[in-house]
Amino acid sequence: MLQNEIELAHCNGPRAGDARARRLQQIAVLFRLLQTAAHASLAALDLADQMAADDRLRAALAACEPETPHEPV
Repeated sequence: MLQNEIELAHCNGPRAGDARARRLQQIAVLFRLLQTAAHASLAALDLADQMAADDRLRAALAACEPETPHEPV
């Protein structure tokens, strides 16, 4: 789905399309990191793995937050 949005973004003009495509690619990377971290947290077999996976999940969630409170996500 994001790949389709990235391809469509280029149709709105080179400058606007490129900026939007870059942003959508950034979002896709963040989503993949978040998804991987969530799966690792759910699949942890012991406490040490769980704690490490939860740390990665917290970091992935933090990366999805806006840098300042007033920025839209």
